[in-house]
Amino acid sequence: MILKLDKELFEKIILSTPSEKEDFEHFLNNLVITCIQEGKHLVSISKNILPIIEKMEFLSDPIKKKLMAITSPKYGISNFQSLIEFIQPTDIIIITKDDLTIDESENIVYRYIPYKYFLDSSHWQKTSIVGEHISNDIKVYKNLFTKYYQTVHKLKFPYYFDNRHGGGSPIKEVLEDFCQEEDKSFHLFLVDGDRESPQKSGMGSTAKGINNSYKKCQQSKKVNHYKSKLKILEVKELENLIPIHWFEEKDNEFYKTYRLLLSEDISIFKFFDIKKGVYCANSSKNIKKIEECDLECNKPMKYYCEKAKKMKIDFFKINLSENKILETFLNDFEDNIDDLVKLIDDCNIEEVKILWNNLGRVLYSWGIGFEKQRI
Repeated sequence: MILKLDKELFEKIILSTPSEKEDFEHFLNNLVITCIQEGKHLVSISKNILPIIEKMEFLSDPIKKKLMAITSPKYGISNFQSLIEFIQPTDIIIITKDDLTIDESENIVYRYIPYKYFLDSSHWQKTSIVGEHISNDIKVYKNLFTKYYQTVHKLKFPYYFDNRHGGGSPIKEVLEDFCQEEDKSFHLFLVDGDRESPQKSGMGSTAKGINNSYKKCQQSKKVNHYKSKLKILEVKELENLIPIHWFEEKDNEFYKTYRLLLSEDISIFKFFDIKKGVYCANSSKNIKKIEECDLECNKPMKYYCEKAKKMKIDFFKINLSENKILETFLNDFEDNIDDLVKLIDDCNIEEVKILWNNLGRVLYSWGIGFEKQRI
């Protein structure tokens, strides 16, 4: 996460009570240990704050020395503004004395959080990715999307994440529990959009429920809202972001049929059920061939059946089990990021490239940290 300490904070602390000064020194000590020595977050301290730090007699010399070191070239953040401009739209935490608010500009969400919410070292842990399936989704987010963004844009800062998961609907409960508590570490919630066809507007039911819960969290004004972000994918599921030509080697028949379906409407790639393909959703009729389909099903699959029947495409399904698609994709590229970059570059659906870049940017900016240093 990107944290910024403003001059105003230090100016107010100089005029504060002895107790507040003691808490502030404790806060700075946590910052140095977790952000600099352990590298868990990226911290910016403007050089114009250094004269104020020098005047803070209540701060120990080791703390002063470490804070000043943050502004040195070896940390590679001498031009903080250029980094922000490069990875925006993004979120920045502004550490304040008392203000707890959010200010959204065109490209940056400034989250103002008082230092008192960082007095416990547990508040400084690595950003937690909260996904729906711990086995593959989170690994794909961490090891493919974030690494892809870092590699393509040649960004040298590392990134760090902890893992949490919900597992479909239970992720809503994870979010609600998180929002009711106080003083947690940063959390990035990543949720499938669940939209099932271009004809259906908005999100699916699970995504809507999670989004409504997060809105309640916003209204509660509890600090955990300011320490978290909900990212709902613009596609049905994470599998929809896999470039279509990757499927050619895994199941050529699926690839050819899926590509043919996309030729009718390219936007289908965002909503199509990669795991289940095209099938008769009316199980009571036991229809095996699409030519027998009467198109009376009111479920979202009707949209695809109509397209397929018109194009003389039969029911089809990928020859990989549902939980093996992401696992296979991950195994192909986890240790071959350059091959992943080429796969995305070669994708003929431009929106896939945009979505990879946008999601990678969100992940990277929430996980960014320092190289671990000894000061």
